[in-house]
Amino acid sequence: MNTKSFTLLELIIVIIIIGVLSSLALPKLMISIYCAELAEVHSTFGSLRRAMDTCFLMHSCEEGCAMGPNICTFDTLTIDNPNNNPQSKFYYRLWYDNPEPDYTLIATPLEGGGGPHSVGDRDGDGIKDEIACFYRHHNPVMNNKCHVAGLYQKCPIANKFDI
Repeated sequence: MNTKSFTLLELIIVIIIIGVLSSLALPKLMISIYCAELAEVHSTFGSLRRAMDTCFLMHSCEEGCAMGPNICTFDTLTIDNPNNNPQSKFYYRLWYDNPEPDYTLIATPLEGGGGPHSVGDRDGDGIKDEIACFYRHHNPVMNNKCHVAGLYQKCPIANKFDI
């Protein structure tokens, strides 16, 4: 009797090999997904910076002016509030550093529909995975600083945030 079939041992070995290979590939796949999400933040920060510059120009704000935190907000900018986008993977915040037109944009990843109370730790390592960029309106080349924290540091685009 000459039957052509696989033994149970052969099938188990193949399943184990597939499991090992997928366990090696899955982390790289997840990092690729996070890097694609980070591209959203890069694009949104660029749009927000241009809208903030427009807002400062519309209000004729020169160096040393006291604009106050209510002059340029997400709701008064010339673009849509990024937090109203249902497809966004991040919650965006605008924080004024002092009365001068210096500000920080912060993006925190949403967790299951999070919103303003999102946890922001996507990979569970205890480090808040967020992106924060400080912008100085009057000297944009010398003083813009960005900090990419957590798992997003592994992305190639992470070092291109000082824009």
